[in-house]
Amino acid sequence: MVKLKELEKWLTSGEAAQILGRTKQGTINLAKSGRVRGVKTRAGWLYDPKSIEEFARKWKDSTPNPVPAGS
Repeated sequence: MVKLKELEKWLTSGEAAQILGRTKQGTINLAKSGRVRGVKTRAGWLYDPKSIEEFARKWKDSTPNPVPAGS
């Protein structure tokens, strides 16, 4: 269980979505599927910043660089 003091440092859906380059709903879906650590509160979803940063790093590392048009 997450302690209240710890939740004060967690990210909102908007903040997490911005870091991940996704929509708020896409970020919520990641939490629901267990791919990132998040909790649903009365005020909305909150996300563990370490989990978001780790997912962003893994996702970036696994995404191939696009080939520029005309190459």
